[in-house]
Amino acid sequence: GGADEATLRARLAADAADLAARLELANRLAARQDYRGALEELLEIVRRDRTWQEEAARKTMLDLFALLGGNAQFDDLVREFRIRLSRTLN
Repeated sequence: GGADEATLRARLAADAADLAARLELANRLAARQDYRGALEELLEIVRRDRTWQEEAARKTMLDLFALLGGNAQFDDLVREFRIRLSRTLN
């Protein structure tokens, strides 16, 4: 269910503050293993409103870090976004 990626991107082009569309897009990107793309969208939500939906974006980032954590090919990606997230939260 839900909107397809093109529809979500169109919603964001029309309204960059549509955090629901951004979160759905992040989940779609993660589902097709575009983890960098997903993390970029999640970080943008945190930047715009870190407490939105009980910190859904930050929590989803932590879930992705946990998912990718055991896989050496993602070490650099996880490290980069952990640092970027901590800078955004400080």
